[in-house]
Amino acid sequence: MTNTFSPTAADFPNANIADCGNYVMINYPAYGYVHAANSAKHPLNADQGGVHLGERAPGVAVTFPTRRYGMMHKNFGIGFYKGGDGGEAGQPFAYGKAVSMTSGKSKWECLVAANIGESILLNGKRYTIRQMANENIELDCVD
Repeated sequence: MTNTFSPTAADFPNANIADCGNYVMINYPAYGYVHAANSAKHPLNADQGGVHLGERAPGVAVTFPTRRYGMMHKNFGIGFYKGGDGGEAGQPFAYGKAVSMTSGKSKWECLVAANIGESILLNGKRYTIRQMANENIELDCVD
């Protein structure tokens, strides 16, 4: 898979897409997603890449194809094993985060985003996003 990202309006209908050189912004009324145009050269830092309970926290939004509407972002939080709880101490794991729709106004948020096969930075190390079953992801350490 290539590490360059050039989305089209067909990929993300109803979104405004802005090419910002090394980065691409995909903007919706409630969320904006910033992607690296080339994650091999300029990976994004996911240390504060998402919002959880109103605060910035490690996270990444990953694109998945839909049956009818091009691509959509699925938000993942990133936690770290403490050792003895399923992984080695310090090893990251990703977990899906629920998203709800409301009719009320809410604060616009901008999230770090990537595609399957692309790289992100986390705690100073480079990780590649790998797709798992049921639209889940795993982070493979490259460094």
